[in-house]
Amino acid sequence: MDLYETCENLINESKKKLEKYDSYREHSGMDSNIFTVLGMERDEVNTHSSMLYSICKSYSKNRYRDSFIKMLLAKIDLPESFQNETWEVEREHFTKFGRIDLFLRSKRKSKGMTVRCIVIEIKIDACDQDRQLKRYEEYAKSNYDDYRILYLTLDGKEPIEQSFREIAEGKFNRISFKAHIRPWLVQCIEEFTENGIDCSFIRQYEILLEKLVGENQMQNDIKNLIHSSTDLLAGMEIAKSIEAVKNEITNNFMKAIKQEFISQGYAVLAEYNEDKSKSNKEVCKCLGFEIKKFKLGDKILYFSIGIEIETYLFYYIGFYEKINDEMVFIDINEVSDKHKRFYNSCAKTVQQAIGEEIRENSYSSMYWKNIKDKEGQIYDFKHFSVNCADLMETYKEEAERIATETIIYLERIKDLLSDN
Repeated sequence: MDLYETCENLINESKKKLEKYDSYREHSGMDSNIFTVLGMERDEVNTHSSMLYSICKSYSKNRYRDSFIKMLLAKIDLPESFQNETWEVEREHFTKFGRIDLFLRSKRKSKGMTVRCIVIEIKIDACDQDRQLKRYEEYAKSNYDDYRILYLTLDGKEPIEQSFREIAEGKFNRISFKAHIRPWLVQCIEEFTENGIDCSFIRQYEILLEKLVGENQMQNDIKNLIHSSTDLLAGMEIAKSIEAVKNEITNNFMKAIKQEFISQGYAVLAEYNEDKSKSNKEVCKCLGFEIKKFKLGDKILYFSIGIEIETYLFYYIGFYEKINDEMVFIDINEVSDKHKRFYNSCAKTVQQAIGEEIRENSYSSMYWKNIKDKEGQIYDFKHFSVNCADLMETYKEEAERIATETIIYLERIKDLLSDN
């Protein structure tokens, strides 16, 4: 079998596995969980760390909390000395050795008693840091009588050697969402006598883990299709082509949005930059369209709306300045400090136009919002979600819809500015 035939065979076999998984996902309804809807599936800090912390912490005033933590430690198979402790739970525990995702410390009942801690490091997509787990051990060892370092991933994979080498024997455990956390959540759900809010809260997270574990298993199944060097070379060729196709889909989509604006009479203020590595942080890399041009002191500022892709597709409202034929972001804090009255006027106008309070959480934008597809799903270009792949066929239709919706906001802001 030549390389071309091997590529074709790998694609066909991968497609079968993907179709099997998609069919299961569709019939199970797992995409309907709240985390998927909000585009927070793989967020280690705001989803996984927060949920595990909340499940362990939120029931501290009722009969569930100790049993939940004890069930988790039993599922992980920690010694009884750990299982019998009463625990305090902390999220994002800061130390000079680094930030610990989830941290449990035992409550000292009397002087002279052993004080224990458990460090849980969560990894979904993030890479291991140099000596990360070893540094956490140094912290635990220097502050507690006994400890365990737990490394939590989807399938229980090992961390890189530089992260955990030289950790004391018996002090390190690899655990997984598949074998430990998801079965533990099922146990927690069974503890509830009524199917109320608390039960539903945990069930939503269990459904998310079912989805993520399933996706991870599907990826492993596809990886296992590679049995020889010829298979590997074919897979590498496919991977190269896939990256090219993804870039082509993305660029065609952004060009189609640009053309929709042009067709409706709007000039392009800033072009989408498909190669962000060639631009510095301040240079605009999005599609930008002017709302209104202002002269402030010796500067010409463009109050504008932009559409950009980083991890997600989003639009935002901010200020640009033209420098050496390039549109450059102006720090909104600079505008606010130097031209407070002008800035407040713009901010008030945006708030009126969008009907909600503005989020000033970026140096470059006064307001931003993720753009969703017709089904209300966020476009995740980092992981190239299903709706991103669908743009191969639907990019023109979606570009027209997104451009039209964005122009409504743009015109509403322009009209309100004119009235002020």
